[in-house]
Amino acid sequence: MLLTAVGGRGAGSRLSVINPAQWAGDYKAAGVGSISLEVNNFSTQDIYLRLLFENPMMAPPTDEAITPAIVIPAGSGWVHVTFALDNLIAVHGTVHNALTQTTIVRIFHAVMDTLPGDVVVARVGVDNIRANAVPEPSTLALMAAGAAFAFLVKTRRR
Repeated sequence: MLLTAVGGRGAGSRLSVINPAQWAGDYKAAGVGSISLEVNNFSTQDIYLRLLFENPMMAPPTDEAITPAIVIPAGSGWVHVTFALDNLIAVHGTVHNALTQTTIVRIFHAVMDTLPGDVVVARVGVDNIRANAVPEPSTLALMAAGAAFAFLVKTRRR
């Protein structure tokens, strides 16, 4: 998708996309630990990309949490970025409630961790948005055991 912001005032002045249909849900129960995407900044200025999780259920949101910004340099070409969900910043309410009762996820540009984001003139391509699961402790233990075994085999050969 191509996100466009024209600067100035009013509609279209900020770089933002909202998806209330496909991205809603309980991110904690689903075991989502990060969101990754491919991004291309076609603009002539750097973009400070963030995700916002909110729960406006027929009213203003009671819980909103945003990710720290990932800077996408001007003219970046396609780059892979990952937003970890374990270090969100609560804007209203709690991070826990924002992630467990998410009704809207927004991708937006904001230099500081404030809403609604900054006015900007920009064009940003976004593709391959993926929710990534947190590995279960048993999977991590299996990976650690495998690495230890490989280390022992390597040391024995010497």
